[in-house]
Amino acid sequence: MEAGVFLSRALAEKVDRGDITQEQYKFAFDKAVLDMRTRLNNEFSKLQQNILMAENTDAETWRTIGEVVFTVIKVAIIAAVVAYPSTDQGAIQHMQQYPGNCQYSWQFAIDGSVCGGRSASSRPGGW
Repeated sequence: MEAGVFLSRALAEKVDRGDITQEQYKFAFDKAVLDMRTRLNNEFSKLQQNILMAENTDAETWRTIGEVVFTVIKVAIIAAVVAYPSTDQGAIQHMQQYPGNCQYSWQFAIDGSVCGGRSASSRPGGW
């Protein structure tokens, strides 16, 4: 905008001094406006291309994040299936509630002491 005002003022001064005619002023001004319009259109095209590239990169990033999340979920499911007892008796044992106070070493016995090595989980075969 400022360049257009500067150009207009400079050309008008040349017309006033008689260096150029009104027709030359109009021709030069129109050519300058056309040049500025062309440059702006080129810059706008570059901006649109940059936006499109950024959108494509964002889409690719989200696609990659989706694939990673899906893979993590699959691994978690597989780990849960592998960690869960595969025998029927083991499944039943895990579904039943432990009948005593010392299933795990961090629990407390009836007398208030820590179960520790007396716990069912510390013994071979559990309970």
